[in-house]
Order: sequence, then structure tokens, then C-alpha cells
Amino acid sequence: MRGTIHWVSAVCAKEAEVRLYENIIDEEKLGVSLSEYVANLFAEKLRELDPQLAEEYTYEYVLENIGNLQFCIMEKSLVMYFNQGELAPYALGVISVEIPYDPELFYIDMGSNC
Repeated sequence: MRGTIHWVSAVCAKEAEVRLYENIIDEEKLGVSLSEYVANLFAEKLRELDPQLAEEYTYEYVLENIGNLQFCIMEKSLVMYFNQGELAPYALGVISVEIPYDPELFYIDMGSNC
């Protein structure tokens, strides 16, 4: 999975610290690969949002689109999302799931101003 960095002109730019995280979540403790875990979360979310198309929103369907996944590290959770129209009909809006911070699962300390 990849993150997105948005570039701005030097005139508008602010100084920032950017950190690269190779691994955010311990897959061994998940019991499945991170891709599989996330694809299942989004498949469940899509079936909840659009029950009429529940049969179409499978793990495989989400996995095909996982390259468009974006994420944001919040204070107490990891939020993963797809922009409107990337995973589901535009009318469903931004599709997101939140994984609450669990120190046993996450490699990074979310409470240390990361």
C-alpha cells in the first residue's frame, strides 16, 4: 500500500517533518497480511453502505483497487480511505475505515507526537 504526498510551490510551502514508515502494523499479530485485513474491512464497509450490491463487494474486488488506498495517522487511530468514485459509486462518497490504536498491533507509538 502507498501513501500520498501532496506537493506545493516553494512560495506556499511550510517547513515540515516527514517520516517514512516501512511497516505500521505488525502483520504477525493480525494473523493475516495487512492487504487481506484491510480488503476485508473495506468489503464489509461497502456491503454495509450499499446492501443492494453486497454480492459485488468482495475481498477480491477491494484487493484489485487497493493501490488507490490512502491513509492518515491520527492521534488514536489509523484511518484508511478511498476518494469518491475510486472504489464505489461516486454517490457513496469517501469510503473510509478506522483502525483504533492498539500498542500490541502498531509498530509506532501514536502517543509520542509521531
